[in-house]
Amino acid sequence: MIVMCCLFIALILKVANGNGKAGPSASSVQEYVDMGFPEEMVLKAMKDNGDNGADSLIVLLLTYKFFLHEMSQIEEKVDYLVKMGFPEDEVNVAVTRCGCIYFCFG
Repeated sequence: MIVMCCLFIALILKVANGNGKAGPSASSVQEYVDMGFPEEMVLKAMKDNGDNGADSLIVLLLTYKFFLHEMSQIEEKVDYLVKMGFPEDEVNVAVTRCGCIYFCFG
């Protein structure tokens, strides 16, 4: 289930770069790290965003952060239900049937 959600997220967030330019400058990366985004996430977003501008980059970073938070909540709830004695495969079926959003926020 988690892998399936990750693949889905990767497909949604895939943005072609292909501009052949050198990587981002350390100061531009640091600017977004100072805003609270992890450096690894900033570098990936900058690569995926290409030359689409700062506004697009912020949207992409916020989207990444939202999906990472959502995935973390799903994993926590799955672990909690498994510790309560529910079989993990049944928990994953329930997550699949109810959907990620409902399971996280319902």
